[in-house]
Amino acid sequence: MERTQFHTEFTRALADAESAFDAGRPDWIQTTAEVADYFLQAVPPIYGPGCFGCGEAFAHNAVGDPVYLTFRNVWRRSNKAECRYCTRAEIENAIGRYARSVETGWQGKVVGDNGEKGLDLMLKMQGVNELCRTIAGGDLEAHLDSDDVQWFAPADLNFVKVIDAPDHGPVARVER
Repeated sequence: MERTQFHTEFTRALADAESAFDAGRPDWIQTTAEVADYFLQAVPPIYGPGCFGCGEAFAHNAVGDPVYLTFRNVWRRSNKAECRYCTRAEIENAIGRYARSVETGWQGKVVGDNGEKGLDLMLKMQGVNELCRTIAGGDLEAHLDSDDVQWFAPADLNFVKVIDAPDHGPVARVER
């Protein structure tokens, strides 16, 4: 990507992420892997499962927690990534990520945590209605079931990366 294109994409991604943050929306903004790589090298990162946050806070949320520009789903081959502003707990506890239960294969999205640390940490997950998704197709987000909420320890989960398969649409693959 040439310098002018990079600067335009860099500026757009930051503006869109800031707008979503200001509006209180946890939207993931599409950007490029080059923008993600720039921030990965800018300041020491905060690593989370399948994501990283810039080590310098952007602002503070309504309860005073610092928020960091965070990137996930960085695909260098296709030059794609997603970004949004997250708290350190959201980065470290994978809030907004999809995962499968190691034991049952149940799939859901991490929507919160119990506020504990270490071995006492539990992640609140909202389930994906797999039957509706199989019949109707579409992305995982469209088939989240608000009546299906379960709690898991992080060690009991395999986090998944949602990829866009050319012939099948969005598909969840277990991260290794």
